[in-house]
Amino acid sequence: MKGFIKFLIVIFFLNPFIKNAQEQNFLNILTFNIQRGSHYNSKTTLPAVSEIITKHNIDLLGTQELDVYSTKQLCTYLPDYNWFGVGRDDGKESGESVCIIYNKNKFTLLDQSTFWLSETPEIVGSMSWNTDNTRIVTWGKFRRNSDSSVFYLFNTHFDHISSWAREESSKLILKKIWEIAGKLPVIITGDFNFEMSSKAYKILTDHYYNYLQFFDSKYISKTPNIGPGGTFNNFTNNNPTEKIDFIFTNPFWEVYTHEVITEKYDDQFISDHFPVKIQVGVKFPDRPKIPSLTAVSGNNKVTLYWDSSAENETVETFTDSTNDFQGYKLYKSKNPDMSDAVLINGNFSIPLLRKPIFECDLNDSISGYTNYGIVDGFGYYLGNNSGIRNNFEDEDVINGETYYYVLIAYDKGIPNMADGFPPMESPYYLIMDKNNVADKSLNVALGKPSDSFPNSYNYAIGNLETKLFGTGNISVNIVDPDKLQNKSYKLKFIVDTININSVMNNVYRSERDIYFVNSGLRLFNENDSIIYSEDKSKYPSQNIEFNPYLNYHYLNNIKPFVTEQINGFQIVLKNLIEFAKFDSVKSGWKIGNANINLTPSISESHFFPWNFEIRFGDKYTGITSSSKGIHDIEGNNIGIAQLLFNREYDFTVYSKEYPNEKLDIITYDIDMNGSFEIEKDKLLIGYAKTVANKTYWSGTVCDISFENSLDNLPKSGDIYEVYFNRPFSDSDEFRFTIDKSNFNLDSVNTLNSDFTIDQNFPNPFNNTTNIKYFIKENGNYKLSMFNIIGEEVAVLFDTYKNTGGYELKFDAGKLVSGIYIYVLRNKKNSVSKKMIFIK
Repeated sequence: MKGFIKFLIVIFFLNPFIKNAQEQNFLNILTFNIQRGSHYNSKTTLPAVSEIITKHNIDLLGTQELDVYSTKQLCTYLPDYNWFGVGRDDGKESGESVCIIYNKNKFTLLDQSTFWLSETPEIVGSMSWNTDNTRIVTWGKFRRNSDSSVFYLFNTHFDHISSWAREESSKLILKKIWEIAGKLPVIITGDFNFEMSSKAYKILTDHYYNYLQFFDSKYISKTPNIGPGGTFNNFTNNNPTEKIDFIFTNPFWEVYTHEVITEKYDDQFISDHFPVKIQVGVKFPDRPKIPSLTAVSGNNKVTLYWDSSAENETVETFTDSTNDFQGYKLYKSKNPDMSDAVLINGNFSIPLLRKPIFECDLNDSISGYTNYGIVDGFGYYLGNNSGIRNNFEDEDVINGETYYYVLIAYDKGIPNMADGFPPMESPYYLIMDKNNVADKSLNVALGKPSDSFPNSYNYAIGNLETKLFGTGNISVNIVDPDKLQNKSYKLKFIVDTININSVMNNVYRSERDIYFVNSGLRLFNENDSIIYSEDKSKYPSQNIEFNPYLNYHYLNNIKPFVTEQINGFQIVLKNLIEFAKFDSVKSGWKIGNANINLTPSISESHFFPWNFEIRFGDKYTGITSSSKGIHDIEGNNIGIAQLLFNREYDFTVYSKEYPNEKLDIITYDIDMNGSFEIEKDKLLIGYAKTVANKTYWSGTVCDISFENSLDNLPKSGDIYEVYFNRPFSDSDEFRFTIDKSNFNLDSVNTLNSDFTIDQNFPNPFNNTTNIKYFIKENGNYKLSMFNIIGEEVAVLFDTYKNTGGYELKFDAGKLVSGIYIYVLRNKKNSVSKKMIFIK
């Protein structure tokens, strides 16, 4: 379409021709040793070979033993094919060759050469390693015309006498392939004169860190081999077992079929070798799944959130088909070509480095810059183990400006293949038609903040119901009003029991004895089904931390805990605590002001984080009868001589959370004189449990001392309250309802309250459109038209309006085809509708 400008950014380490193998046509590769001995007859052998090539649709062929002259003759039968190669004796036409024949309509030959299998591979006719024959490798670099993919074919014929020569030849060909082709697709064809059990075969197919590994195509084919197991027929054997002709591929190839072709010509063997054919498709390291990015414009901010498809669906089929997702990078620019984000350009102006406004990565053992897959001297930054987040709020914006955002997912790369492949990024594209977006990828979003948007949409939250005894502030933050649903929700917490006090035996454990933490949360819908959860197995960023000393996970209590976007909202938790603690701020006198000293136990109080109150004037008699396992507030064991049981007290300790439950009291007789002396002794407050007519002390929560209150003792009717900050319990829950009636959900982040606006008459091909609206209150109103990126393209009116219904005609003839939004607003609110206009 005329006038279109396409901005397609190709990440620096991506080859522009990368495609999935399934998207390409297969290549048919053949290796064929065509003997020129007594059985050779150019009038029959060459037509027979050409017949195999055409019948099997061979794209590229590596020949062995044919000389240059015979290769030329063969190609006279093949008008669609070209060839190249040299004679092994003089580097021209003398001696056997290992020529390569290729379909000239399908491929462009970019480069080609030959080297000798010797200690001096560049010297023509050189030999080494106890061989009597000159041996060579001819290679070609090809570009496939259909998709511009580039690959190499190496063709050879190893020595048949010296095993040492074959072993050194395997080493040399690996070295030369790495020097010539590097990390590009390579196929090796040839008569290798070795079998699978040989050392030369193992050298060629073993994994070497410095080289890309090669694979015997027969054993990585997706379908079983067709034909006999061997290839050397010696002009006599229809079903040979000796296999010395191979096709090897590096990791860039998917092998679909492997076949030993046993066809004859006029019932005669064509050669003493059967040709080997494979069908392959090129493949490359997989890019991460493209995430779906959403931008919600607000007042002086743009909120961005994205799905988790990249985290869940990124698979590296190039290696072992494992999920190798690593992180996200978010870029911002005022220009559609994202040029604002570029730090350094590489070759062909492809960006080497960009500056993200936000990045996050898995909290794992992988971080920092890669030392593998180096591109132009740069390693790739893998992150700092921040943990994954799927949202970001950009407040570095100016109202009225348009911003372009790109979110890329990146993987780990492949560190252990040759010198490594760098991490891959998900691609993106953005196509502009003048100032309008014609097309874009899922990971591109546009935002245009404006003061017409409210600062908050949280008036959509209603019917808050809390049943919370845990410590922390819970709020619901509206992220995307268009995603809201009229539903009720219930938030509950995952509770992990870390330990119990249980001073002696579980039998004597109080029901209130528990050391617990919150290790996650769950959000339920109206049907009591879990729609969102976070726990130690999956959570965004650093929402959940780990205590390595006690080996447990807990909700982050340092930073706000913010969930991902859930049906248009987020849940925000603040002021959480890791484990239970005495609340010295909230604890104190409800009634009274005596100067008593109440001190929590440093070792046992967090096992009993239940609020209670002390009511003075209510008589109580202690019930503990066993002295086992009783400790002071420092955790020291108290001997029986310092304990006075079953005494009567002028106050009672009541649980504030468990009706009719009382805490027990023991006198701590400091000087062991057998009586309670208010100026010296202390009273222990704790929990007790009766077992078989005997009551055991389960744990000391605090002690009380009156030594500083002798002149102002508590009076009857005084109440002292004790509170604990603690994680949320199983019974805690937070309920809320989303009420969409506060919104016009056809609008873009707007509230419908003082006025309404109707949908325009739905004929997108008519230049004139009718717009109806109703004003509930007199006041100043403005009706504007915006394009899809938030630019105001027309003002229909900006004036004072009286209460009543209105209708106007708008001529859209001057607008380009596209989607538009018309917005009616006053000082407080705005409503909008979308319309489509097509010329």
